[in-house]
Amino acid sequence: MGASGSFYPLGVGRPIMLSGMVTLILGGFVGTLLMLKYQGIDIAFAENLPGAGFHWFLMIYGFLLSLISLEIFSLLSFEWSGRVAPTHYIALYLALFWGSVILWIYGEVTASLALVSINMALLAAYGSSVFLRPSRFGFRPTQYNILLVLTPVITLLVLLLWILQRVFMGSPIYEIGIASLVLPLGAILAVESRDIQLLTGQVGGKRPPYRVMIMAGYVLVVIGVIIYSAKIPHKDVIGGFLVIIGSLLAFKDLGLLSSLRSGVRGGLVPIYIARYSFVHIVTAFTWLLLGGVLFMLTPLLIEVSSLPRDLAIHAMALGFIFNTIFGVDAVLMYSHAGISLRKVPRPSYIPYLLFNTSLILRAIYDLTGIQGVTVASAPLTGLGIVVFFLMHNIRLSRLRREVIAMRTGSVHNPGF
Repeated sequence: MGASGSFYPLGVGRPIMLSGMVTLILGGFVGTLLMLKYQGIDIAFAENLPGAGFHWFLMIYGFLLSLISLEIFSLLSFEWSGRVAPTHYIALYLALFWGSVILWIYGEVTASLALVSINMALLAAYGSSVFLRPSRFGFRPTQYNILLVLTPVITLLVLLLWILQRVFMGSPIYEIGIASLVLPLGAILAVESRDIQLLTGQVGGKRPPYRVMIMAGYVLVVIGVIIYSAKIPHKDVIGGFLVIIGSLLAFKDLGLLSSLRSGVRGGLVPIYIARYSFVHIVTAFTWLLLGGVLFMLTPLLIEVSSLPRDLAIHAMALGFIFNTIFGVDAVLMYSHAGISLRKVPRPSYIPYLLFNTSLILRAIYDLTGIQGVTVASAPLTGLGIVVFFLMHNIRLSRLRREVIAMRTGSVHNPGF
């Protein structure tokens, strides 16, 4: 968790986070326009946008890549090694990041993804130099470190293979938009493999440094998504089956099944934080499992709905990923900022309710085609995310100022 007695330099990762927020807003705007278009609401200027692919690109290689890069280059790097990525690393990353966005806008998809692949190589190289070595406190790498570094490596291979097929074959054998989900899914599972037990009170007892079950779950989910993206026979059933099994293995290994049976314990965090994280993580895995089930049922659902794939993909890309961000990353940010997790204020469930209501409305539309539902769904998704980040950043900034003032002698409060 956060380093005792030292503060993470918030300014280091701010350009990365700001870039992510810009692409989140732009990607959400494009996604909302697409949802309205599905409803038959014609917006003239939307025809000039780069296309449906621009939405997933902005969300995966814009916002989510920014979150992952922020953690690897700065937050988790500082936590593990006591240092952050050099300025030239971050400057090069940002140049490649915005170069890829601009190239996509101008229709240069292959060139855009080539720049993204270079960023993946940067993340993998820096991650290897930090996370595959003992920590500053002498801890040896575990499955968390390996999976965290493996994620950009796998994404790099997925991108390079797609680019080579596009250049030399003209038609790649898999859909890069779906296959790219391995980046956020892999990164989320990697971080969860270390932090869930701490946040839900599932601590104690000696555990092996490399836990086979969570690593197997990671591999199965990643392979399942890649298979589902491929243009091969029975991809739906095989890909969905692997995602389901992988999800169940991860759920069991993370101690969530034990928490369901025996209840959540506070452990290293207040009980209200443990419950908050637990609710979000169980919801996240419910959406991930639903995504796997929908993968398997795509051939059947396509007979009654034109959008089962849309629901399956967004169950993972939104339901699993954002519920985890809300429930895990947000809590750990307090620790990274030098704030004791015992002093974290009671979190609000308003973003959770807004966000998951929007996903349920989306599911209703995708499965039934009821008109008008997505008019509420898309704005609620954006509202839930914006409300979450606003509330979280306001609280985080206030508490960080209080802690800094206290440690510098301006405030004397023995409670910290």
